[in-house]
Amino acid sequence: MTDSTNFDDALEIFEEKVRDNIKMLSSKDAKSRMKAAAWLGEAGDPTCITMLKQVYKDDPDPKVRDTAKYSLGMFRKLEEELHNSDQSKVQKLLEDVAVRGKMGRRLPVPVRSLVKLEIGMIISTVLVAVLALVLPSMFRQTVTQAVEQMENPAPTTAPVVDKDRPTLVSDLQSALTLVSNSTTTLQTQYQTKLGGGEMNCSTYFDTLTPVVLSLANASAFPDLATLATDVNNLQTSLNTAKSTYDRVCDGGEQLAASEFGAPMGQVIAVMQSITTTQAALAAAAVPPA
Repeated sequence: MTDSTNFDDALEIFEEKVRDNIKMLSSKDAKSRMKAAAWLGEAGDPTCITMLKQVYKDDPDPKVRDTAKYSLGMFRKLEEELHNSDQSKVQKLLEDVAVRGKMGRRLPVPVRSLVKLEIGMIISTVLVAVLALVLPSMFRQTVTQAVEQMENPAPTTAPVVDKDRPTLVSDLQSALTLVSNSTTTLQTQYQTKLGGGEMNCSTYFDTLTPVVLSLANASAFPDLATLATDVNNLQTSLNTAKSTYDRVCDGGEQLAASEFGAPMGQVIAVMQSITTTQAALAAAAVPPA
């Protein structure tokens, strides 16, 4: 068996363990949830950060919440190492964790973590090069966003409750409709500016609230969990496109019409993604035969 095959097999086993422990975060047994949260902090995969953050906020057991908080803190420590330390040591450690199963080693890097790379990017003969090029920016963005949200939480909201599938689909459709309406409104404002007119700074935009599924719902309806992520990403993309409008209307900046070409392109990209998500939601709303 080749080294490449050994690598691929080892990584596949590791990724399966990551998925199993993410599912275990929804276990009815508090000890199992705590064990899974601790393991994910050691193994580390950015796909688990959202679930760890939700456990930290919503889990009824304080010990489980503390474990999730600690694991999220480990991502912060790795981010610091990626900024400040010899990255070759970090990369070597990541490879040891993923491929050789060396969890919990007492190496100079204080945390043990791995970023899951897309299979098409995993080439064992150039592993270090791939990690050096891909991991820092992808991992830092994911970790920074999640940990900053943990350290600066939004105002207290009602706990996330379990819902049936039709209700979840309806919630997603409502959230997507708000994104669609606001995107159309923003398109009109940018078209006006590009045509030589002036934007209306009194224009109303809907308040966009991220869609959050309960742990049980995310486990039971993975397709809806994916759609929730898609809708939330659309909200983020819309806010990015709207930043130019905000700079003018809230910040008082004077921008030439030519400076609205790029944000208009962002608006068009959002509208195209909305169409794709609408189709996926329509399919999700059809009861199984």
